[in-house]
Amino acid sequence: TSKGMDSSDAGKFWKSKSLQAQKNKQNMNILLQEKLIAQKKREIEEKLARQAQMNAQASSKSLQPR
Repeated sequence: TSKGMDSSDAGKFWKSKSLQAQKNKQNMNILLQEKLIAQKKREIEEKLARQAQMNAQASSKSLQPR
């Protein structure tokens, strides 16, 4: 009977361990997503800054008297 107890305890242990691993995996995925989002955000901000710069140059050119 003690053997039966051991096996169910082991089952519980493995279950909680796999759940923990799953949780860690999800956290890693979330961190990865956040990293990618931050990267994309920077890229977009740089792109917008370049566009704004180009627009400013273009408008200053068109404002110059001929």
